[in-house]
Amino acid sequence: MRVVGQPVRLRLDIDHATWTFGDDNSDTTASPGVAYDPEHKPCRTAQCPGYYGHTYTTTGIDTITLTIAWHATFSLDGTTWTDVDPAPLTGPGASASITVRQARAILVPDPH
Repeated sequence: MRVVGQPVRLRLDIDHATWTFGDDNSDTTASPGVAYDPEHKPCRTAQCPGYYGHTYTTTGIDTITLTIAWHATFSLDGTTWTDVDPAPLTGPGASASITVRQARAILVPDPH
């Protein structure tokens, strides 16, 4: 890209990922995780090592939404990088509906 004859470089890095699971639970992570790879790294257990996940405690239809926040910087000379905005820039969320067919009970300590 060029601005007033100057080449401009833009760098986008993930600041954080916000997950909403459709069951009144959400989480924020440093990255969205890795894509599921059934051919080279399949998962056949309830909790899949190496993958980010969420355990549902009830069955039914839920909508998962992932929203990514980015940290954007630009450079006019290729060496000095300046924030576009000091706050993360949030992109539109991506959603998918899922049907939970099996849920797991989770034992947690009694807070009393």
